[in-house]
Amino acid sequence: DNALAQRGSVLAASYTDAAHGDLRVALRNGDDWTVEIADSNGDVGRFNDIALDRQGSPLVSYYATTYGNLKLAQRVDGRWQRSTVDSVGDVGAHTSLALDRQDRPRISYYDATNGDLRYAAWDGSRWTIETVDTAGDVGRFTSLALDRNDTPYIAYYDATNGDLKLSRRYSSQWLVETVDSTGDVGQYASLALDSVGVPVISYYDATAGDLKLARWTGDLWMIERVDAEGDAGTFSSLTLDASGQPLVSYHVMPDKLKLATRGAAGWMTGAVSSRSVSGDTSLLITPQHTLLVGFYDSRERQFRLASGAPHGAYLPLVIAQ
Repeated sequence: DNALAQRGSVLAASYTDAAHGDLRVALRNGDDWTVEIADSNGDVGRFNDIALDRQGSPLVSYYATTYGNLKLAQRVDGRWQRSTVDSVGDVGAHTSLALDRQDRPRISYYDATNGDLRYAAWDGSRWTIETVDTAGDVGRFTSLALDRNDTPYIAYYDATNGDLKLSRRYSSQWLVETVDSTGDVGQYASLALDSVGVPVISYYDATAGDLKLARWTGDLWMIERVDAEGDAGTFSSLTLDASGQPLVSYHVMPDKLKLATRGAAGWMTGAVSSRSVSGDTSLLITPQHTLLVGFYDSRERQFRLASGAPHGAYLPLVIAQ
């Protein structure tokens, strides 16, 4: 599991050290990387996500497997502080983290005990926890985004019906809708909002073995099949460029890493790395318009970062083992 974030000159990556069951964070401010252990108390760090506050300090949401809890680690004055966000039942898998305009953390996650989608928000003094959707076994593969008014949107998988769903907060209620229900769809969902708050979601079609993308048009969901070559689309990570065009990193089973971009001529796909990959991919566009793709090299057992441009050469960098 891994995630990327950048704010200003600070670049950060969170990832799971599977060999030791630790949560690690790699930080770069300038040319050099430093790697720190954010939490080593038990088997921790699965389903991690990372964000940076205004000072460039990282916050990481993650699942503590040993305890079945949702946790948050935050680097304050050079030291890691850890807190338990939710411990009622087996909760905290499939986390997704976003910071509001005041740098307060918001987290979507899965309640495995009840099969529900949950949402936690820090108000500056305490956590407010809500159950968003309870209709069947829902809430895996959550992806959270906040619009310019801090309204939360959550994309996720409905395992009972095999559907992709989206929930958004409206006033004091959650509005829940089905985005795609054709076949078994919605695993590995990744959500982004464009400059005017329109949701875009990449996800996996398990029935067809394809990568798909859904975009709200204002009236309906426009759904595209992005890559239908082989079994493509697991572990997708979506970002939007400055013009709102989508870019998606993802796996082609069993172990290939690819990138899909869409331009005037339609979708283009290409390999990012020839190495054997496993687990999550994470995608980020830097202010210098460089693409960074985080992935785990399963052969060398190393977390790597591929740096390059769409359909150009990618330089694999080993930043941690």
